Amino acid sequence: MSPGSLDTTDISVLASLVADPLGSFEHLGEAADLSPAGALRRVRKLVENGILNNEFVRTQVNNSAVGLETVVVMAESKPGMWKAMEAACDAHPYTQYRIRVMGSVNGFFMVFAVPVNSRALLYEFLNGLRDMGVIKSYSVHELVSAWGHSETRFSCYNPAANAWNTNWDGWEAKIEASPRAHKLPAPSILHELDSTDIAILRALSIDARGEKKVLAKKLGIKDYELSRRLKFLEERGLFSFYRIAHESGILGIAMTIVLKCKASLDYSGRVLNSAGDFPFQASVYPLEDGFLLLANVPPGEVTNLVTLMQRHCESVDLMWGDYNSSMKYFFDNEPSNFGTGAWNTGRQYMVEAPIEDVRAKIAAAPSTVATGRPQSS
Repeated sequence: MSPGSLDTTDISVLASLVADPLGSFEHLGEAADLSPAGALRRVRKLVENGILNNEFVRTQVNNSAVGLETVVVMAESKPGMWKAMEAACDAHPYTQYRIRVMGSVNGFFMVFAVPVNSRALLYEFLNGLRDMGVIKSYSVHELVSAWGHSETRFSCYNPAANAWNTNWDGWEAKIEASPRAHKLPAPSILHELDSTDIAILRALSIDARGEKKVLAKKLGIKDYELSRRLKFLEERGLFSFYRIAHESGILGIAMTIVLKCKASLDYSGRVLNSAGDFPFQASVYPLEDGFLLLANVPPGEVTNLVTLMQRHCESVDLMWGDYNSSMKYFFDNEPSNFGTGAWNTGRQYMVEAPIEDVRAKIAAAPSTVATGRPQSS
């Protein structure tokens, strides 16, 4: 399905989905003047033609609420070791995202969600990769507050012209008008959760719109019990937001970039609080000396975005990301890591086993180490 084959009805359905990710097909069809059956057919067509992924709505679990700390890592790596680095991310039980980057850093941008007070083990893991020659160097960036996100504003897309009407001046004004205070991470309620709750969160991180009867049967619990647990998890803030998994390249958003912006704490707070108004799918990670912006944007908009940031930041480092190399790992991607109300923080589990896994793969087939599948960021 080429960009030009999308019509205004498709765009209206996509925009409605962003506005209400869990909305019924009756609600999704209202904005596009469609019946519920018509909206369902449109969504199925978008999936069949590759605009939306099969599981097109995914829950972002609130890491801090489940006792996990979000940590961003940037690593320098030689091209000959890229597949090994990707295998290392696949092997580590707490990887959340990775993508190849080039620019101020030539190697990888990675996000980990590690159990609270286990960062030392992440350093050990990274040091092990460095000792093996998988990476040359790395930097670890701990977040000073909760991170922000945005979803693509499909209403700004003109399907006939295959072009975006992006109002950067409008977003700049919203940044200036936003509060500067950072949002503190949610307190952990991990002690109130059991393995069934973790399994529910994992399932929703894969497919938030999946049939609840099917999920209840898979988990071996009654429908009413699942409904009760879902209500509890939502009320306690376990769901941060919802991601729409769409194929960015088809809509002309073929460029993934990472901006490392050095800025005042006040300005980074304003950017964080206005992140939801960013016109494309993005994540904003607040740091002590500024913020990191990971975004999928049209190539023609990169200069406009960088120029905007340069007007307000002390410095802006640009990295280009290889979208086709990216992977988004689902929450609890290694289900054995949770038990008896706590995450597994054993050195064997977080350091030695993944390092040995990478070493074995390199030794067995150094030129064919698996690279993973593309995913929406």
